[in-house]
Amino acid sequence: MKRASQFFAQYTNDLKFISQGLSKFIGEIKNIKYHWNRLRFTKNEQLNFIIDFASFYETGSAKDACLAIVKSVEQANDKPLKKLVALDILDSLNKGYEVSDGMNKWFDQDALQVYRAGEKTGRIQKVLTVYAEQFEQIRVFKMGIISRAKLGLIMAGIGTTGLLALAKADWLKFPRMKPVAEWPDISQDAYQISYMLNDNIELLSFSIV
Repeated sequence: MKRASQFFAQYTNDLKFISQGLSKFIGEIKNIKYHWNRLRFTKNEQLNFIIDFASFYETGSAKDACLAIVKSVEQANDKPLKKLVALDILDSLNKGYEVSDGMNKWFDQDALQVYRAGEKTGRIQKVLTVYAEQFEQIRVFKMGIISRAKLGLIMAGIGTTGLLALAKADWLKFPRMKPVAEWPDISQDAYQISYMLNDNIELLSFSIV
C-alpha cells in the first residue's frame, strides 16, 4: 500500500513536471510567433492601422472600432495582423484599460505617443492627420538618402573597376591609349559629354530622387 502511494505521488509529480514543461514550451512558441508578427507590423502598417482605427472611432466607441476592424478583416480578407492588434486592444478595453495600453506591445513609441496625445486632446483624427503627413515626409527623406547612397556606391564601383582595368592593362603591357586630342571628332564630343555628366553627377542624383 505504501509503495502504491509512493508510486502515485511520483507519477503525479512527473505529470506536473511534464505539464509545466509543455506550458513553458507553448509559451515560448507563442513568444516567437508574436515577435515575428511584430517585425511584420512595420511603421507603415502601424500608421495605416491607427488611421483606420481613428476613422471608426469617430463614429462610435473604441470597442466599436476594434470590432469594425475585426469584421473588415474577416469579410474583406484584409491582413490578419490588423485583427490580432484589434483583438489585443479590445482585450485591454474589456479589462478597463485605455486603447493606448492595448497598442503598447504592437506600436513603436513615436506612433504610440501620437495616439496618446490625440486621446488627451480629444482630437485624435486631427493629430493623426498631422502625424501621417510628417511620417510621409520622413519616409521620402529616408528614401532619398538611400537612393543617393546607392548611387554613390555605384559610382565608386565604376571608378574602382576602371582603375583596376587600367592597372591590369598596364601590367599586361597593353599599348597606352592615344591622347584625347588625337581621337576622332565624334569620340572627342562623346568624351566631353561624359566629362560634363561626371562633373554634375551630384546634381543629377538629387534631381532623380
